[in-house]
Amino acid sequence: MMIWTIIIVGFTAILLDMLKTKMGNADFSNLGRGLLTAGLTMWTAAALALGYVMSYAGYNGLIRRWDAYPVQFLPYMDAMTYLAVAMAASFVMFAIPILGTLLPIKTSAFWVSTESASLPSTSLPGTMAKHDK
Repeated sequence: MMIWTIIIVGFTAILLDMLKTKMGNADFSNLGRGLLTAGLTMWTAAALALGYVMSYAGYNGLIRRWDAYPVQFLPYMDAMTYLAVAMAASFVMFAIPILGTLLPIKTSAFWVSTESASLPSTSLPGTMAKHDK
């Protein structure tokens, strides 16, 4: 599960960098930043918990003893199902700002324009200004 977390988070980082380049002089709004952060955090936590539950159930013999003791493993299976649903929900959560930007649907909800620092009109840093007399 953690290898998929590395793949998903890495792919998302590359995609966000490309989107930031496409949007030019813009940054994520509080809504966009919140959805991305919450979605990636929820994905990572659910993947870690799901991996732990799967390992623990496997250690207790989930594969070998499923026919003999199916009721014993139902809580593990329920936990795995809920954690997998949480991972799917988190994927949707951080995909909303990305899809909203790729398909220009209400882009202003996820991006805000930032003012770039302007250079002084007299001269560039490190150069001397000409003064006409």
